Amino acid sequence: MAALQNTLKMQCTFLILTATVISTVTTDSNNFSPNRQHEQIALCIQKIVQQYFTRGRTILVSMPSNEQPTGRSLSPPPYDNNLALVSFTLRKLHENVSWPLRLFAPEISLDAGIETTDTYIIFTWRQHEDIGVLDTLRGQVETLKEAEVGSWNPRGKFLVVVADSDGVSPRELGLHIYAELWKEHSIIDNTILIAARDNYVLINDKNHTDGLRKDTLDLYTGFPYERGRCGDVTDVTLLDQWRLTNGTFIHNAKLFPLKTTDNFRGCQFNVGSVGIPPFIFRRKSTDSDGKVVYKLGGLAVKNLLLAVDKMNVTVVFREPTLSLAVGSGLLEAGSLAAGMSDIVIGPLPLAPAVVSSTFLPTIPYVYSTAKWFVPCPQPVERMEKIMHTYTLPVWLTMATVLVLTAILWWGLANWRHSSLKDSRTFQTLSYCFYNAWAVAMGVSATNTPKTWKFRFIFLVYVYYSFAMSTVFQAFFTSYLVEPGLGMKFETFDELLNSSVAYGYNDALEYAMSSTSYKEHERFPYSRRQDCNDMEECMKRIANHSQLCTLSASQVSQFLASEMGIGDSSQYLCSLDENVVTTGLISLFRNGSPFLNRLNTLTRRSLEGGLLDQYWTQLLWITNLRSKVRFLDDESDLYFVFSLLHLSPAFSVLVFGWLLSSVVFLSEVFVKWIPKLHKSCLV
Repeated sequence: MAALQNTLKMQCTFLILTATVISTVTTDSNNFSPNRQHEQIALCIQKIVQQYFTRGRTILVSMPSNEQPTGRSLSPPPYDNNLALVSFTLRKLHENVSWPLRLFAPEISLDAGIETTDTYIIFTWRQHEDIGVLDTLRGQVETLKEAEVGSWNPRGKFLVVVADSDGVSPRELGLHIYAELWKEHSIIDNTILIAARDNYVLINDKNHTDGLRKDTLDLYTGFPYERGRCGDVTDVTLLDQWRLTNGTFIHNAKLFPLKTTDNFRGCQFNVGSVGIPPFIFRRKSTDSDGKVVYKLGGLAVKNLLLAVDKMNVTVVFREPTLSLAVGSGLLEAGSLAAGMSDIVIGPLPLAPAVVSSTFLPTIPYVYSTAKWFVPCPQPVERMEKIMHTYTLPVWLTMATVLVLTAILWWGLANWRHSSLKDSRTFQTLSYCFYNAWAVAMGVSATNTPKTWKFRFIFLVYVYYSFAMSTVFQAFFTSYLVEPGLGMKFETFDELLNSSVAYGYNDALEYAMSSTSYKEHERFPYSRRQDCNDMEECMKRIANHSQLCTLSASQVSQFLASEMGIGDSSQYLCSLDENVVTTGLISLFRNGSPFLNRLNTLTRRSLEGGLLDQYWTQLLWITNLRSKVRFLDDESDLYFVFSLLHLSPAFSVLVFGWLLSSVVFLSEVFVKWIPKLHKSCLV
């Protein structure tokens, strides 16, 4: 229901706007009435709009400024009657109420459209004697681009209505107009209606040999890639002619024919690139003329090569930018905007910060997930792990049980009302502690109880000590072999509360600025380190440096293979959380004729899994070249038991000897004090 209300509201807004436009133009031209030629031109435009423009989509109508010329002139302004032409044309288009209209002229201030404009009608004529038709059109289009911003669409359908002549033949004028729109603005789907009849020249056309007649209007267009022209426009084609006598087309030809082709017949295709492995690799060589030739590889390059092989173009790689710095990306974007490159490839995310009204993205050739890569946990010292076999409460409970058991034995053996009196061994508190400790350590006691009741209590403690020591020995043996790893970072808050530094990348932060993820901004400035060299930073993390960074999963997989790491999870650890998942794209200039064909071939490549096959082969070849350390995997199969594994046991033994020596010396010292006291008295 809400969508329907929005649609109705939009249609009402456009209808009101259309009425305002017609009213405005009519008011400006109320002193001029349309003649028969104006009626026929308007009827011709109406026919073209009905056949080729999508109903319900906005038509942007542009006209030159009616700025008065400076100085005096004996002739009236050349655009006076042309305003009546525009007014009458808008009335004819408004009769069906099928196309919302937007009029763009410097005198009329209208808000930009709420959708991308698909169709344009551009009326043009000489503004005054010093400014010709081509100059007027050039200014119109430049102003239109600046005003439309995101709604500007050079890939749309353009109908240029020339209501005045520069004193040249219609064909030559049409050629100049088409070349201007194509070379300067990448407008390829452009049909030119020559409505000016000042001069008449005969032409020789293979399709139309009857030449131009005074009772016709001529429609021209160009084909930049016809017969291997490779974007050069040296001639235009006369598509059809409109009879002024009866208001019909002579040949009923298609006025917006397909301008692009599936086969570009070897035309040169300049490729700019920015990125790091595994998306971009560089190999440099020299041709026979001594000129440097760049041969590239990687995921982004392979995706392009798979497509252009079917497009039949000659690929020329410009010097690649092997960096992810913002400056490098802006440099390549400038080359693309200037026409030095036809496409820019690399790990470019499909994000608003990358895609603008100047550039058009391809469909994603691969999807990548950005994750937090953090230092992996280090192996724990064996002694530390053994001490943590039981938690502190368990150790305290065991000590408490030992003390209470010794006191219980001593109390039962010395209580005069007890029926559990036993040998003198248990009547001494020190011997009770000694026997309790011996049982806990799994060695023989000095004596055993004689009464069956005391033996039952003693046996319960023996079973308890046996169970606890069995569990301890099982963990003890395991930790001697493999003590395990320390604590791993699980959440971002744990990472933020640690002392690990954050390695930031300018380009990645620029791309992330257009997303809702802002957690990386919580790192204090003192813990931020430059990480524009992503490869170096990832290698530092793999070598257990106290550094974390955001990176794509493909980068970590490739670097692990390149460094010879068999199991990347042991050296390049990441948080479980996926920061963002996005498609990686390539960029064309807005209006590029290569975009649709490349998208089609990329989609087929993805459906066939060709890029996945290349990625698997790339990792395998990289593993072979780096001589991957298979010992990392073999360590899980067996180990060599050495004295190093027994070091904790020997440490405990040495500690016991030291403790026994201290007790022995203490006893000797205690016994020696009374003797020393007696000798002093004597």
